[in-house]
Amino acid sequence: MTKFDNKNEFISSHFPFIIKTVADYTKKYVEVENSEELSIAIEAFNHAIDHYEEGKGNFFSFAKTVIVNRLIDDTRKKSKIIKIAFEDSNVSGYQNFEEDTLQKHELQVYEQNLSSFNITWDDLVRTAPCHKLTRSRIFVLSINISQNKEITRKIFEKKRLPITEISNLFSVSKKFVKLHKELIIAIVVAYEEKVNSIIQWIENVLGGNIYDENRYDS
Repeated sequence: MTKFDNKNEFISSHFPFIIKTVADYTKKYVEVENSEELSIAIEAFNHAIDHYEEGKGNFFSFAKTVIVNRLIDDTRKKSKIIKIAFEDSNVSGYQNFEEDTLQKHELQVYEQNLSSFNITWDDLVRTAPCHKLTRSRIFVLSINISQNKEITRKIFEKKRLPITEISNLFSVSKKFVKLHKELIIAIVVAYEEKVNSIIQWIENVLGGNIYDENRYDS
């Protein structure tokens, strides 16, 4: 009989170890009942139990490595999804964007903010426009919206875009706003919540020409 025979009991008894490993990685308090990172860590700990070989080093060192690698992979996956949603292959600043995001863990906070609007990373990938000009127009429109405090307030209060008001105020078709509403909200949230790594990357894409565009239809 080994210490792993009752796996559920072993995991439960070493729950503090799992939580500490997550906290050390994220540099923040772990909410036990609402932590995606903790769920990933528990799965990783379970994987470590299944794949640990006796006599090949300390189990907990092995388990910690497995957990941290899973958390890093998850963070990089989210970075890649943001890249796909906002991507411009000519932007040299993306590497810095990814590194800053990993360092500050801004994506986790950003993801939580987006979830209050029922927007996921997959939604951003699914709705991201392929045409670079369309994408730039969305960026410009979204930034301009974020500068309007009244509209921004309505977006956060109602958790949706006031499409007619935006259409009238910015001379943009309702169809355009509806078609790109997830990405528009995502950018407005980034500016309102001051997600600096995303803001800097978007403005690099635009090359500083943030307010020059006056047409948004495509």
